[in-house]
Amino acid sequence: MKNIFIVSLGFFMILMQTVFGQEDSSYSSEALMHISKINIQGKSDVQLEQTATPFLRFSNPDMVEASIENDCLYLKTAGEVVFLGLLNYSQISIEGITALKSKGKIKSNFLQLKIEGAASVKLELETDSLVTDIDGAAEVSLQGVSSIHHLQIDGAAVLKAEKLQTKKTKVNIDGIAKATVYTTEEISGSITGLSQLNYKGNPKQIKLQADETAKLLGFTQDTSLYKIGSNELYIIDDIEGNKNNPIDKNIVIKRKKKFNGHWGGIELGWNFLSNNDFGFNIPNQFNYLEQNFAKSNTVNINLIEKNVNIVKNKFGFLTGLGFQYQNYRFENNVFLSGDSTLLYGYFDTDDTKSHVKSKLVVNYLTLPLIFEYQTNSRKKSDSFHISAGAILGLRIGSHTKNVFFDNNKQKIKDKDDFHLNPFKAELTCRIGWSRLNFFANYSMTSLFESGKAPGLYPFTVGLAVLSW
Repeated sequence: MKNIFIVSLGFFMILMQTVFGQEDSSYSSEALMHISKINIQGKSDVQLEQTATPFLRFSNPDMVEASIENDCLYLKTAGEVVFLGLLNYSQISIEGITALKSKGKIKSNFLQLKIEGAASVKLELETDSLVTDIDGAAEVSLQGVSSIHHLQIDGAAVLKAEKLQTKKTKVNIDGIAKATVYTTEEISGSITGLSQLNYKGNPKQIKLQADETAKLLGFTQDTSLYKIGSNELYIIDDIEGNKNNPIDKNIVIKRKKKFNGHWGGIELGWNFLSNNDFGFNIPNQFNYLEQNFAKSNTVNINLIEKNVNIVKNKFGFLTGLGFQYQNYRFENNVFLSGDSTLLYGYFDTDDTKSHVKSKLVVNYLTLPLIFEYQTNSRKKSDSFHISAGAILGLRIGSHTKNVFFDNNKQKIKDKDDFHLNPFKAELTCRIGWSRLNFFANYSMTSLFESGKAPGLYPFTVGLAVLSW
């Protein structure tokens, strides 16, 4: 009985392999003989191989669309495992979340890799010239040999090419991408945004330009000075100053002094309405303007910054352009009216309504006029700064918003000027270290027009959450 069971099980496995394990080839070897370009789209696992007898194999024809156009093989897959072998490879393009790997080494005089999306790529190469273009969130691992490597990375991609030995490497890295490369003769290019480049191989020539926000790591043999655009690249000995047998080498980017103020960025703050005596008491006849301070906030988006050096790149003047969103949250369910000659407000005392929020929103276009002193004009990340000046504002919009429940959730939005001043002038004081920046603004002009509403002066405190 036991022997019968074993024989039956073996027969069943052979049958399943026969039924489900068959591989279908859409193109003959002759049709693929002159193909060197491939374009892969969709979601799949693809294994490449270099062979004298080209092939294309996959199990389920319904999950793969294959076509040849202009000497390029196009593959659209939906979760299928594909095996591809070609005589030559000159271009490999990937769009989607394909997992691509090579079986053995792929040899080519010239090879271009174009990778988009969230692909995972692992290739072993031997080329004279390699062009790698990566965008999106792809993770690419390369090993082997290439005399020349031109590299472009954007987005959140990661390149691990420390096992790909090159003589010359040219890079262009942006976004929050990370790359590790190995080159022996020359490395050049730019690193911008929040990207990071780590290079190895002790290149003899280094021609790199890095943004202040970018990160550059590397190793070299000689202590030298390179001029890189507006920066100076110093290659120095190890910290111990060992000349004969240096243990380690470090690269330091010494940036040319240039006054760069602290205006551009995104700021968050809290609003307070003060009276003529610098207090927060509101006259009884206007008690409907009583604030909920915790929920009265400001968002500043400071888009444009222009800097003017005055003294030794440490003291200067800055201006620019920004957008300000000021939200005054009321403590009670208040409705404002700007129809009459005076500002008028009333409480909604309907007990059938459940009050959620009541607020006044005012939007401004802002122009800063600020003087700033900073201790380190080379590097924002290692500088104390303090500034003072004025910010002019032009009101570009205002509205009230009331939210309450009356069986259903109700939202009432009323766009009006509510006798708000069309212009404002604020005094500002700012202080910080590195990219941490605190600010306090006090308006010299009343929020509302004189004689039409109480004299209330906005006072805002906050901090920068993102600087550029």
